[in-house]
Amino acid sequence: MSQSDICFWFNTLTQQLRKNSQRSLIVLQGDSAWASEVSATFIQQLSQNATCDNSIRVITYGEAFIDVNSDVIANFRQQLGRENDVVLFNDPDFHPDAFAALSGTIVAGGVMIWHCSKAQALDSENLFLQRILTKAKNDRFSFALSQTDNDLPVIVERQEISEIQYKSAQELNFSPRENGCKTFQQQCAVNAIEKVALGHRKRPLLLTADRGRGKSSALAIAVAKLIGIENASKASQKIIITAPHSNALAIFFQQLQQSCPEGELSQNTFVFNRHCIEFIAVDVLIKEKPKADLLLIDEAAAIPVYILSQLVDSYHRAVFSSTQHGYEGAGRGFAVKFTQLLTEKTPHFNQYHIHQPIRWAENDPLESFVFDAFLLKSNNVESSFTAILSTENKCTENKNVRSASLENKNMDKKSLEQSTQAHSKNDHVMFRRIEQQQLIADEGLLQQIFSVLVTAHYQTSPSDLKLLLNNKALRLFVLTINQQIVAVALTLKEGNAEKHEINQVANAKRRLKNQFLPQSLFLHNHCTEAFDYHYLRVMRIAVLPSIQQQGLGIKLLSHIKQYAEQNSIDLLGTSFGANESLLSFWHKAHYSLVRLGFSVDKASGEHSSMYLQPLNAKAVYLVTELQKQFYCSFTYLLTEQYQPIPAQVIISIIKQWPAESLPVLTDFDQQVIEDFIARKSLFDNCSYSLHLQLIHFLATYSNNISQKNTENHRLIEVLVKRLLQKQSIESICQEFALTGKKQLNNTVIDGVSYLFQKAHT
Repeated sequence: MSQSDICFWFNTLTQQLRKNSQRSLIVLQGDSAWASEVSATFIQQLSQNATCDNSIRVITYGEAFIDVNSDVIANFRQQLGRENDVVLFNDPDFHPDAFAALSGTIVAGGVMIWHCSKAQALDSENLFLQRILTKAKNDRFSFALSQTDNDLPVIVERQEISEIQYKSAQELNFSPRENGCKTFQQQCAVNAIEKVALGHRKRPLLLTADRGRGKSSALAIAVAKLIGIENASKASQKIIITAPHSNALAIFFQQLQQSCPEGELSQNTFVFNRHCIEFIAVDVLIKEKPKADLLLIDEAAAIPVYILSQLVDSYHRAVFSSTQHGYEGAGRGFAVKFTQLLTEKTPHFNQYHIHQPIRWAENDPLESFVFDAFLLKSNNVESSFTAILSTENKCTENKNVRSASLENKNMDKKSLEQSTQAHSKNDHVMFRRIEQQQLIADEGLLQQIFSVLVTAHYQTSPSDLKLLLNNKALRLFVLTINQQIVAVALTLKEGNAEKHEINQVANAKRRLKNQFLPQSLFLHNHCTEAFDYHYLRVMRIAVLPSIQQQGLGIKLLSHIKQYAEQNSIDLLGTSFGANESLLSFWHKAHYSLVRLGFSVDKASGEHSSMYLQPLNAKAVYLVTELQKQFYCSFTYLLTEQYQPIPAQVIISIIKQWPAESLPVLTDFDQQVIEDFIARKSLFDNCSYSLHLQLIHFLATYSNNISQKNTENHRLIEVLVKRLLQKQSIESICQEFALTGKKQLNNTVIDGVSYLFQKAHT
């Protein structure tokens, strides 16, 4: 193919993309020199055809391979909220999250150019990359150019699919208004944002959409209306906007300046009359809690849910704007989890989803490819499962009823839980191990599995798809009900490293891949024999949200244990952010706590914990010793490293303390406790005995406390913070609304008296 042929071909393509307001993917298969030359030709042609000027925005992710004006970026997340004309993707490792995210920054008429090297194209072991490449070649609206081909691909025009029949009369009659809204749905989003600012307090808005739907612009348009000329005489308003990175707000401030040209923008602060809109980083918001009339959170899915929870508590007028489909490693699972949180904290919250794209036209070729290739728009497996069970139950229970009564597809959670239990009792729950080649051969199976992960686990991202297909240490297990996958577990085989690798770990020269459990035990638990064992680490377990708490997770783990025993595994293990529910779940599954990290996980805000389950006598001895060592140091570390941990987490950990390793509580200690209750002895003289009593009570009797008695739980939390964590009197009084040291001491006496009575009845 000649240079002139390439120019003509690309000119035809860009004209078509601009005419239809669409974007496309171009795959270049060949060496770097050829790919660089072709890419430079494309970009030059695009610049010449630019309607406004010759300056187009080009970025490169991965290795620079072209001599044009292109910014080489390392952190793709900082591009979220920006717009590009061309993205050059030249990553030898092919980062799926980066590819998916950066595709969403490309504007109508733009292209994504992926340089697929010869080594990548011929790597048959890389199932993930082969799947992406095959999909690109089979996609009529993506274009694969090979260095060895003589002919250029045929350009097929993709007609926009009409969706008029699905649109309301209001939507069809919508025309752009003076405030700058480009679609009816964007206008609805603006109205919903205004309602948060002007309506009742504690009614936050969760605004979701796929990328390119105008969420950030909707935030800006709403703010402009709130501070506009008609409101200039009103009291000054302070509006705070936050995001994972200030760079993500480029479109917001650009639209705000356009919607309110009289205002002044300077260093992420916009001022108009007495009104101020300011970007404040999330960590500063949490720490300083500055006052605001309205808080806007853009790209909320990229912010840990525990931090969003604190923002919900601190700001009673808030808008949480989030991308729906997994670009930031969250997606639909985030929406599920955060909706649950809002339901608990602010039951009158509102939710709105924008379907109509703005940055490009509907039925866009590039978006369709990315959604399909990375399963970002997986089928809603939960709705499918609900419909299946609903139909089957109706058929079973109403055989003699008219068939019309079987058409009701709605089913509440209670009915779904009952039907799940019924299926379990009738042995309709099946366990399967899935091989990676099966996932490649069966796209429907892959979609089902990934959809469960996306729905049930909010941190699922396109990178997990790569893990599923490529990691040879992965062992994938599922539970099905009537051939419908309802639970998924991702596990990794670990252990038995080479001696030279272990020496490198010991000398802090290397961290080994697929060796998380033995490596952590070796480095942090001083377990020199950690690499001598075979491990199977449960790195993720996901059950459909509507049928959780039904024992399916425990059932899946029991099957995994059987598999491990049959395949000479010594230890099952897992690691996760420690919270009350997860600690309880893994203890119920007969796993033992052997480590609690000192630092807080950035994603969960929780201390990481490690649990093990031994599968033979040698492993039993190891776990017993590790657990004994952990609890020996645990109470000592509570006063410093573990002091910030929530009391309920401390209680959950002590509940799991093995009885044989509990510290001794003597008759002398019992007498000291009685003297303290009778006010014969001061707190400081009794604190050690009180400390021992609390540990024994939590390990032995705490399960007998009624969950409904909040006052007793409050007393125990005060005791944990005072006796075990030794938090300051001031902080405890502030947290529990106590007037001072005297009332705190009386509360401690009440709590100790309650424990004493409970233990002796």
